[in-house]
Amino acid sequence: MSLRSLALATSVLILAATSCESAYHFEREELLFRYTPKDDSLLVLEVEHGISGKPETAADALESGVKGRRLYPAEGGFINIDLDKTDTSVEPGKEQEHADLLEFAHSVQVVDARVFLDDQGRLSFLRLTRLSKFRRMLELVNAQMNRDHAGEGDPAKPFEPRYPIFDEATRDLFKAAWSSGHAWLRIEGEAFVLDAPMTGSNAARCLDWLAREADRTRVEEEPDWIGQMTSLEIAKGHALLRYGEAPKQVIRFEVKEKHEPADSAPIQAALKERGVAVGDWSALSVAQAKLGLPPPARPK
Repeated sequence: MSLRSLALATSVLILAATSCESAYHFEREELLFRYTPKDDSLLVLEVEHGISGKPETAADALESGVKGRRLYPAEGGFINIDLDKTDTSVEPGKEQEHADLLEFAHSVQVVDARVFLDDQGRLSFLRLTRLSKFRRMLELVNAQMNRDHAGEGDPAKPFEPRYPIFDEATRDLFKAAWSSGHAWLRIEGEAFVLDAPMTGSNAARCLDWLAREADRTRVEEEPDWIGQMTSLEIAKGHALLRYGEAPKQVIRFEVKEKHEPADSAPIQAALKERGVAVGDWSALSVAQAKLGLPPPARPK
């Protein structure tokens, strides 16, 4: 699962999603996360570098992003969610999911959004989002995950071991967790915790798979989940993966898209016509400071 399916995207997408063509493309994306226990909020900084595409379409999307539209990701794409358009008709039987989505949307606030030229002179977009009442948001996510997987698996089919479930005992633990309202994601102090029920032998096979296969099978479009993990605990039938612990409170991911650099002058001209200012590399300073990070380095 990619990062766009987690936190902002993960938490949100399992509640509701639509699909459409991307309004623009980019060369590289940075995603930074920091949880602040004092106000129980999650800060998410998205930075898209090297934007290209059809000038009018790209400029429309970027203008909306700068004005605070809560479309994730900002360019749309195959899977996206627009939290400003949640009051749609509700499918029978989906009333609880819709109510959860409305509650989730209420917690999401765009703190800062800008278009700028990065340290390499590439047209870029940043957006800083705050999710308030984050522990409650994780409760909604866990509830939806358990609803989605309840009753999963055909008992008539033979068991097929594959990551992350390598033995039948772990399969049974997963099924029991789905039916009992397990908290798959939670906060402990400043850390995110992914709690996966499994046997000790299954955990060992997962670690072996990760050591041998993860980097080989991971493509550039996927984030490095293993590299950002701050600790791992395996005890009492659970594997606990933690992220965001000191001294690495800011979780960083990088996603590379398969799009070549392109001249962004036409998009910049279209933005100028709309009155959208294009800042310089220092635009990142304010957003990074809110995450407790130093300002970006001055271009050489």
